[in-house]
Amino acid sequence: MIQLQPLLQAPLAAVWQQSAFAAFTQARGYAHPAAVAPGAVLFVGVAPSYNQTQNVNDDPTAPLIFDPATNPGTFYQREMDFLASVGPHLPYAHLDVLYQRESDQKTLQTALATDAGAAFAEEQLAVTRDLFERLTALPPGQRPRAIVVANRLAQELLGFFHPLKPATPAWLGLTFTEQEIAPHEELFYRCEEWGPIPVIFTIPFSGTTARFSTPEQKAAKHARLTATLKSLL
Repeated sequence: MIQLQPLLQAPLAAVWQQSAFAAFTQARGYAHPAAVAPGAVLFVGVAPSYNQTQNVNDDPTAPLIFDPATNPGTFYQREMDFLASVGPHLPYAHLDVLYQRESDQKTLQTALATDAGAAFAEEQLAVTRDLFERLTALPPGQRPRAIVVANRLAQELLGFFHPLKPATPAWLGLTFTEQEIAPHEELFYRCEEWGPIPVIFTIPFSGTTARFSTPEQKAAKHARLTATLKSLL
């Protein structure tokens, strides 16, 4: 396993200690998974949810290092179940682009529209950029074999939509190049900064989206994702 605490503890503590971000950090500490499996299919979300039953020693301000496989709730389980349907022995991993514990994405979006909230996000994203650079630079068999970004706000923070909406913030501003696919497959991309690892932008495995609001629409979308992953892996 690739342990994340040695990579994340110091930079995240430095962000959380900045007085300019006290409005966001004084009530809740940061959170991230303890590790990622070598050669995993890496699912990417926007931020770890807040569940008070997970607080370390009942202290919401303490950093939370968790294992998605044993995390309460169904969020990670749905990703794991989907991956198991693609291939029974594919290693699973999950990371978020932000580290602030927040279940309500509207709260995140409201904060991002403020100067302080945007600056706080940019500091977190700088940590994420360094982490992904490390992970994607690992040798084959160690680095992620595919990256699946299943959250629209996470896609925005990576910079995926910026070329289409240049008036909006670039955030991480990564460069994604569309690849050729078979007619029944989901689009995938190569990221200039992440090398040969295929990147797929898709819809969440729980809840609904505006364009894919029915179970049938979601199933069709995920069937295309399954076909792409099977052809790539």
